[in-house]
Amino acid sequence: RIHKEQMSNIREGNVDIHVAPLRKSCLIAVLTLFSGRKWAMDRHFEWLARLDWNKENLHFVAVDNSNDPAFSRELKLRLAECGLAFTYVADRAQALSDVDASQFAGSREHRSRNAYTLASHLARLYAVARQHVPHGADFVWSVEDDIEPAPDALHHLCKGLFRHPKAGAVTGCARSRFEDQWILWKDGAALKEALVDGSYTAVDATGFYCTLMRRTVFDSIAFRPTRDWSLKNCAYDWAAMHDIIQSGSQVLAAGSVRCKHWQPDGSWV
Repeated sequence: RIHKEQMSNIREGNVDIHVAPLRKSCLIAVLTLFSGRKWAMDRHFEWLARLDWNKENLHFVAVDNSNDPAFSRELKLRLAECGLAFTYVADRAQALSDVDASQFAGSREHRSRNAYTLASHLARLYAVARQHVPHGADFVWSVEDDIEPAPDALHHLCKGLFRHPKAGAVTGCARSRFEDQWILWKDGAALKEALVDGSYTAVDATGFYCTLMRRTVFDSIAFRPTRDWSLKNCAYDWAAMHDIIQSGSQVLAAGSVRCKHWQPDGSWV
């Protein structure tokens, strides 16, 4: 007899071929929050055009929190020209009354001094975005506007969901602009070393910078700053990952998906 607890849920062998049905028949919502960073817009839409995926099975959800009429006009023009089905959502709420969204997003000083305010603001924006994800979407891929995954990133992320049935989310790997570390945490510490190509490593927390989630997992997140950690660690995305893991799913980091994290000066980490 084979007992259930002795069996592995990890699917070995050539699982690349099993991504094909997802590519051909599943709808993936690509979700991006825009804070008004003009320097990131060209690069983000160029990346979108290079994606190695069936474009008819992608739906772009763009949440515009810029409060900048010129930026909004340009964003809507780019959306109309990008060749994807899309939903444009304008949200004019400001986290700080005297600081615009693009400054808040890129400033270490503002982010550290107003950590809880930022966490609450972004959690609400993702909750708003969820209202506009198409009903038929099978997966939600969150990609921040200053992050550039490789064109084949979606293949590796989907492969991770197939290979590991307990995975609720699979994230890429990106380095912090502010610290010498990856934006991945395991056993209470940030990862310092790069993950091995082809590996899928369980992590405790990550960001929404390049994260593919099963639709049921995305819909079950209670978007909020965490109540379990100190104000220093109150990030909304850490809280979301905690929800996923507490529900019995895994959060995996894909070693083959290494993202460029762009900076305003044109360099990346």
